[in-house]
Amino acid sequence: MDKRAERYPQYIKDELKKLNEAVAAETKKFLRYRLWSLPLVIVSLLNLFFILVPFSITTEQVPLVFFYALAGAIGMALSKEAKHQQQEMQAGSEAYMVSRIENSSISASELKEEYSKRIKTNSEKAIDLFIEFLKKERKQGL
Repeated sequence: MDKRAERYPQYIKDELKKLNEAVAAETKKFLRYRLWSLPLVIVSLLNLFFILVPFSITTEQVPLVFFYALAGAIGMALSKEAKHQQQEMQAGSEAYMVSRIENSSISASELKEEYSKRIKTNSEKAIDLFIEFLKKERKQGL
C-alpha cells in the first residue's frame, strides 16, 4: 500500500487490500507491458536517429534499420496494450467498488444508489468516494 493508505483506519486498509487483490492480474499485466514498451521505443528511436540522421544508409545498415523499426513498433504496440490494460484495471476496480457498495447490509438503499452512481460517473475520484462510503457505513454500523 502507498503512504496515503497508512493513515486510514484498519477497516479501510482491509477493503483497499481486497480491491487491490481484485485487480491484481490486470495490474501485473499493465506494469509488465509498461516496463517493456518505454525502453523499446526509446532505444529504437535513438538508434534510428543516430543511424539515419548523420550518415547515409548503406546496404549493410538496412537490416539494422528494419530491426530498430520493428522494435519501436513492438514497443508502441505494448504501450497501446498497457493503456488498454489500465482501462480494464479501472473498470474492474469500479465494478468491485460498486458491487461492495450494493452488497452492504448496513447502509440505506438511497446511500448505496448515490455512491454507486457517483463512482460510475466520476472514475477519477472513485477511490475517495469509496473510502467516504466506507466511513459512512462504519458510522451507521456503530
